[in-house]
Amino acid sequence: MRNIIDIYNEYKIPLNLQLHQLKVAAVASQIAAHIDVVDRDSLIIAALLHDMGNVVKFDFTHSKELFGYSDEEVEKEKALQAEFMRRYGQNEHIANVEIARELGASPRVIELVDQNEFKALCSHRDSDDLEKKILHYADGRVSPLRICSYDERMAEAGKRYSNHALKPSLPKSDWLKLVDCGRDMEKQIFALTHDLKPEDITDDSVKPIIESLKESVL
Repeated sequence: MRNIIDIYNEYKIPLNLQLHQLKVAAVASQIAAHIDVVDRDSLIIAALLHDMGNVVKFDFTHSKELFGYSDEEVEKEKALQAEFMRRYGQNEHIANVEIARELGASPRVIELVDQNEFKALCSHRDSDDLEKKILHYADGRVSPLRICSYDERMAEAGKRYSNHALKPSLPKSDWLKLVDCGRDMEKQIFALTHDLKPEDITDDSVKPIIESLKESVL
């Protein structure tokens, strides 16, 4: 068995993508701690692996601006992207699922990773699957640089993906409908947490959780 950091390093996952997955898992963990009927183990492993294949959709236009990358670092990530595309193709969702399978994740973890698509927000809202709801919502709280509100994250993502070379944008009406479903899902989740509110989840609140998640094993 290996811990998650060893796995990230084996796949050469960039530090910013490692941190994103750790933060999503930490948000999911903070929520799950306040809900009794959640398969926490599957949820956390799925969150730690949910974007492993996202290297294939990296758009390097803003890498220097967002993450302070040097020219050398950008070239290194372009080479990594080419390697991932050779191994997994150009669809990041397929790559995410394939890597989860490759790592020997459980069927439930693979299912959660497979279902974590923006276009599935409304179906998740209408389902009884709490793990799918929490994973998708947690992913919708973590921007490239920080944990933010759901609405802030949707505004940032909408702007970033509107001109993304490798990820065509949705029609605005479809986007707005899916964002509304996510808002409904937020209400559903926090109706079950009693003493936890959306604004309680911050970068500071998840810091100690992230440190413990680094020891997660698969």
